Amino acid sequence: MDSPSTLQKLIGRREFGPLVLLIVEIVAFSLLSTTFLSTGNLSNLLAFTPEMGMMALGMTMLITAGEFDLSVGSVFGLAPIIMWTLFNQEVMSLEAAFFVALGMSVLIGFFNGWFVTKLKIPSFLVTLGMMMVARGTALYITDGFPQRTWRADSALTEIIVGDFYIGEFRVYASLLWFILFAIVLGFLLTQSRFGNWI
Repeated sequence: MDSPSTLQKLIGRREFGPLVLLIVEIVAFSLLSTTFLSTGNLSNLLAFTPEMGMMALGMTMLITAGEFDLSVGSVFGLAPIIMWTLFNQEVMSLEAAFFVALGMSVLIGFFNGWFVTKLKIPSFLVTLGMMMVARGTALYITDGFPQRTWRADSALTEIIVGDFYIGEFRVYASLLWFILFAIVLGFLLTQSRFGNWI
C-alpha cells in the first residue's frame, strides 16, 4: 500500500480545515473592502485580538484536559476594574494595583480548580457560578458604568500595552506578549512531562 503523499498528510491534519476557512474569510473580506488588508486596519485588528488570544491559550489547556471555564470572560472584565478602581481612588500605585488584580485572577482560578478536583463538582457548574460572582462584583463596583483614567503614566503601561511602529505598521506590546505565551504553552504541551500528563 502506497504511503500518503505530503498533500494528503496536509489535508488530513485537523488544522487544515480552520486554515482553509481563514483564507476564505480573508479573501472574502478583501473583496468586500479594499482597506481590509491595509496596514491601518491590520494594526487595529491586532490591537484587540491578543487579549482574546491569551484567554484562548488558557482555554486550550482546559479543553485538552477535558474541562472548560465559563468564568474566564467575566474574570477578564473584573480584573481591570479592580486595578483601575484601586488606582483611581488612590488606594495604591498602578503597579501594585496591577499585581493585586493579577493575584485575584489567579486566586479565582485556584478556587475553580479546587472545587473541580477536590470536591468533584463539574467544571460547568463551578465556573458558571464563578462567572455570576465575577460579573456581579464588577457591576457592583462600577454601578454599570465604564472605568477610565487619564493619568496612567507608568512604565508598566508601556511594557504591557505600549506600542511602536515598524514602518507604517503599528505593533502593540500585547501582541508580543501573546506570541511569547503561545510559544511557552506550545513548549509545555509538546515538550514537557506536564504537557504529556494533560
